[in-house]
Amino acid sequence: MSIYRFRFKDQDGEVASEECYEFVDLAAALDEAKRVLGEIAGDGLPSGPDETISVEQLRRPE
Repeated sequence: MSIYRFRFKDQDGEVASEECYEFVDLAAALDEAKRVLGEIAGDGLPSGPDETISVEQLRRPE
């Protein structure tokens, strides 16, 4: 099991998660990042060419 954190970016800015999450492998962490990205998109998609939404997965060193 590996420990990961996420960094979120949307129209309101960029925020790194305070919590760490444990996943069995990288694929499971990426699945969670995709799920969260879908939730962020549900709150509203970017309206301008310079606006983005993203979720960056950060692996904590062991």
